[in-house]
Amino acid sequence: FNRGVFHLAMAAKRKIVLLYIHMPKDVVAKKLKDAKGGNLQLEILKEVDTSNWQLNELDKNIAEIRAVYVNRFNTLNPNEITE
Repeated sequence: FNRGVFHLAMAAKRKIVLLYIHMPKDVVAKKLKDAKGGNLQLEILKEVDTSNWQLNELDKNIAEIRAVYVNRFNTLNPNEITE
């Protein structure tokens, strides 16, 4: 995760809206020349309030947000569990 967006949201005391883009295997290509057309699913997972975040807890907050994405990935891809 790029920490910049989290620093920015924390400094501005703005919410972060978590978006998850699910790309089915038949759409995903390892090389651009192999890309195929298909349908993607965009999910709005939740809003995260950053108004009470502190710099010394930023790594913990980022880890919590990453866990939301990992859990969603694992739910949609049970044969490709990631940590």
